[in-house]
Amino acid sequence: MRLARPGSAWPREHERLTGLRVPAGLDELGRRRRIAEADLAVAQLALGSADAADACAREQHSAAPARGPFERARDDHAALTTALRAQPGADEEHAAAVRDREAAAAAVAEASDHLRHARIRRDHEARTDLAAALRPSLVAGQPCPVCDHAV
Repeated sequence: MRLARPGSAWPREHERLTGLRVPAGLDELGRRRRIAEADLAVAQLALGSADAADACAREQHSAAPARGPFERARDDHAALTTALRAQPGADEEHAAAVRDREAAAAAVAEASDHLRHARIRRDHEARTDLAAALRPSLVAGQPCPVCDHAV
């Protein structure tokens, strides 16, 4: 049995087929493909791990208490810190105000005492003046024109 006919294209076909060679760099391409596949597997594992961590974080976030009280506590803490920083100055101002109030209270007490003594002197002087004004009109044995007592 004859495979090739005279004048057929078989010899040319045979020549072309036997001339086929593996392209240069195919081994390097295969190595790079294996590396890329390994990198892809690592990336897929990392993605799975990240997804699991994300799900866990979302669970923890949803189970966490409300932020409002914590934010108010933070704000209150900041206000307290500010107040504590201002306290030494406020304590000094308070002490000065207490000293000023005590000095003013002492001055008021002293002025009240002077006023009381002045009123006593005024009343004594008024009685003395009345007695002096009344003396010329008093007659021995006659009733007093003011109190009706015998003089």
